[in-house]
Amino acid sequence: MAYRVVSGFQDTETGVFYDIHEVIDDKNKNLKKYLDAGVVVDDVPKKKEVKKTEKGE
Repeated sequence: MAYRVVSGFQDTETGVFYDIHEVIDDKNKNLKKYLDAGVVVDDVPKKKEVKKTEKGE
C-alpha cells in the first residue's frame, strides 16, 4: 500500500525531509506518526457507491 505526502516536512527524529507528493511505503516505521500528524494520506482509491436515479425526478 502506498501513502502520499500532502505537505512537505522533515522528520526531526530521523532528519529525513519528505517532499510534497512523495510516496511513502507502508513499511516505513514512522508511518503511523505521519498519518496522525496529517502530513501523509492513504493514496489507494476508495470504491464509491453509485446511486441510480430515474430521469425527470
